[in-house]
Amino acid sequence: MTLRGAEEFYRVSMAEVSEVTLRLANIEDSALLLAWRNDQETREHSISTQKINKFEHDKWLRDSLEDASIKLFIVVSAGKSVGTVRAQKGSTGWILSWTVSPKSRGKNIGYRAVAILVKQLCGNVLAYIKANNLASIRIAEKLGMVCKSKNEETTLWVLSRE
Repeated sequence: MTLRGAEEFYRVSMAEVSEVTLRLANIEDSALLLAWRNDQETREHSISTQKINKFEHDKWLRDSLEDASIKLFIVVSAGKSVGTVRAQKGSTGWILSWTVSPKSRGKNIGYRAVAILVKQLCGNVLAYIKANNLASIRIAEKLGMVCKSKNEETTLWVLSRE
């Protein structure tokens, strides 16, 4: 084994043990959330794929922050904002969505963040995931969610807890 290989292993291993926490989102997070939302890979794997302009995004964020049925968090790891998780209370349970920043993907951050959020929620948890979004499907499976419906574009994952 070369020294470079050992360094690569150590770097990846250290990334895996970084603590992940959630903090409530606020209006100052608007630019960061918009950048993540409009990232090309994020849009390709989102149910809604169009780019969002600043005006639409700011209105959505203000409305989300004021809506008591929505819990919107920023994911923090190693002191940096690295993603977002959201839960909205619906008639059949909490509907989840999440995004990991482009630079933070592939480090298990999404799973850890969503797991923290799910532990805070009571009742059923649902996630509508685009069928080609394999990373999010793996997160849903790891959380114990079950695929309840599937079509060419979208899957519905449910964690029944009632």
